[in-house]
Amino acid sequence: MMPSNERIRHAIQLNVNFVVNTVSKQQSITQAEAYRNFVQSKTYELLCLEDAKLYTEGLEYVLDMYECELRGDTEGWMAL
Repeated sequence: MMPSNERIRHAIQLNVNFVVNTVSKQQSITQAEAYRNFVQSKTYELLCLEDAKLYTEGLEYVLDMYECELRGDTEGWMAL
């Protein structure tokens, strides 16, 4: 059974909130800045693609992907 669109949006938003809060603390930047940076990333783009189902992964998994992307570690990003 497929989750409803509302559940999918909720799962995506939970991931966004987790990544933004974590990155904001780690980099000592505002949440607004962390959010702007994240929504411009390939990781965010993939997270929003329902067919990719990245939203079904754990919060740490999505954060790890984004951190790989920030480091320019495309091999690590793709391996996750």
